Amino acid sequence: MSQEKPVKLAILWHMHQPNYQLSNSPKMIMPWVRLHALKDYLDMPLMASQYENVKVTFNLVPSLIDQIELYLNGGTDPHWELSRINAEQLNREQKMEILDTFFAGHPQTMIEPYPHFYALYKKARNNHHHDILPSLFSSDEMRDIQVWSNLIWVDPMFREKQPVKSLLAKEKYFTEEDKHAFLDWQLNFLKIIIPTYKKLLENNRIDISFTPYYHPILPLLCDTNVALEAMPNMELPTKSFVHPEDALWHIKKSIEKYQDIFGVPMKGMWPSEGSVSEEVARLLIEQGVKWIATDEEILYQS
Repeated sequence: MSQEKPVKLAILWHMHQPNYQLSNSPKMIMPWVRLHALKDYLDMPLMASQYENVKVTFNLVPSLIDQIELYLNGGTDPHWELSRINAEQLNREQKMEILDTFFAGHPQTMIEPYPHFYALYKKARNNHHHDILPSLFSSDEMRDIQVWSNLIWVDPMFREKQPVKSLLAKEKYFTEEDKHAFLDWQLNFLKIIIPTYKKLLENNRIDISFTPYYHPILPLLCDTNVALEAMPNMELPTKSFVHPEDALWHIKKSIEKYQDIFGVPMKGMWPSEGSVSEEVARLLIEQGVKWIATDEEILYQS
């Protein structure tokens, strides 16, 4: 007769986007921080906090938070800028860029379920006369693409919110007023993400850890030769990269960012990709980090 025993399960949910910001610029070269913020970064903590007996740790990357904050201070990206342009005033090059890049969602789950957007997608993808493609789309159709390319990223949890609900019901022939009201809504949505994490942490409904600041592979910053511990036959560059002070900077800046946002010391850290080494563990201990997380395969190779 088997005796069932409860399992202690730790759930660590990683929220990450690379740093897309151009140097010394408020512009990001890709829209993924903004679009994934609409779909991924708020629904999970809200859902997790509904269960009193379940505690989830959300691991955030400081440079991801920086980019969310950048949007709230005038930051932009190419998709955002093209979405803002009046559809009547789009030139040929802008239309072509929209038709090439605005159907970026997974077709089966993010395009096909919406008949009008799917029809526009097929019209753009099935026409082989690329040179005349922009002339085949009316201003109304271009505006619908501008709206839908943003709208498909809104998580179902928030689709009853206005103006999202009205846009989904309307489906096509959006106006410039419709479009800009929705784009403005996105900024208001971004504004509540980090305060929500802070409130849930204060209420002990979730826990929050960080990675090192820009998501580096810490052991390789300390010493690239450490790779030979896991893969002895690996061929490495003749000149080693040995900069533990760089790794330490990422750890310290992450700890400072956590304190600035949440007003309490950071207890835990998920080293990027779970990458650990003896030297990395020592650096983390010296900086007061109480726990780190990795996985069985990495530890087996260590």
